[in-house]
Amino acid sequence: MPSLGRRGKAARALAYVLFGAVALLGMTSRAASASSQQKLRIVVNAGNPGLRITRSSLRAIFLDVQPRWGDGTPVQAVDQPTQSPVRATFSSGFLGMSVGAVQAHWLRQNFSTSGKARPPKTREDDTAVLAFVKENPSAIGYVSADVALEAGVKALDVVE
Repeated sequence: MPSLGRRGKAARALAYVLFGAVALLGMTSRAASASSQQKLRIVVNAGNPGLRITRSSLRAIFLDVQPRWGDGTPVQAVDQPTQSPVRATFSSGFLGMSVGAVQAHWLRQNFSTSGKARPPKTREDDTAVLAFVKENPSAIGYVSADVALEAGVKALDVVE
């Protein structure tokens, strides 16, 4: 591995410090996560055999720690845009991070894997997320709790 030199090492150290600071600022409480569950629904394709998902599995899927379902099928996670209030609620309530901290996570992943990180696909709103999940048997996403679910999509219960 080639030497980074003094500037490269300093830049890498600064990047880790900045990413760490953003992640620390983004941490939220469990009270927010209980409230989030009432505001959002976690959705999967109707062909998915699951009925519930643990909060830790949801976090692992959306942060690419668990890139496959239990049967080995690759998960296709789908996010909403970074400026979406639905995404902010999901990120803080289910991932325990701000949207900025999640973005910092993906920057770190991209940096440490030489660009091979796989962040979730992004769709513009609840309707687009539902359409994506309906068309992709291994997809998982989130929508506002008040959105009507289409045929071909079902909600999962989130458990601790």
